[in-house]
Amino acid sequence: MGENLQGRLITAALFAVHFGTITISESMFETLLANKESLQFTALILLIGLAFAVVTFMISVISIPLMTHRKVDVVTAMVTSVRAVKKNPVVMFSWAFAIVALIALGFAFFFIGIAITLPIVGHASWHAYRELVVDDNVMTVDDDCDLPKFSVFKGGKLK
Repeated sequence: MGENLQGRLITAALFAVHFGTITISESMFETLLANKESLQFTALILLIGLAFAVVTFMISVISIPLMTHRKVDVVTAMVTSVRAVKKNPVVMFSWAFAIVALIALGFAFFFIGIAITLPIVGHASWHAYRELVVDDNVMTVDDDCDLPKFSVFKGGKLK
C-alpha cells in the first residue's frame, strides 16, 4: 500500500512540475489533448513504459520457463533470457509484439477473450523456450556451460 501511495505522489509531482498551472477539467483525457505541452509528457510516459516493458520482456521471456523446467537460480535464468533475446532480437521482439496483440485482442472482447488467448500464449511460449534451449544440458547451473554461475544461489535457495 505504501508503494502505491509513493507511486501516486511521484506521478502527481511529475505532473505538477511538467504542467505547472494547467487546470484539469472533468476529463483528464480532454485536458491532455487540449495542451501542446501534454504531447511531450505523454510521449515521455509512453517511452518510459516501453523501456520497462522491453527490460521486463528481456529478463523473463526465457527465465520463467527455464526455472520451471530445470533447477536454475534466478540470476542465471535472467542472464540466459537476456542472451537469448540478444542472439535473436528480430524473432524475440516479433514474439513480444504477438503477445501484446493477442492480449489486446483478449481485452477487446471484454476479458472473455483472455480465457482463450492466455493459454495460447503460455503454450506457444513454452514451445518457443524449448526451441531456443534445444539441449537439456545447456544452460543448467550444475553442468559446464558458458553461463556465469552465481554461487550465492543454488536451486533457488540461498546457501
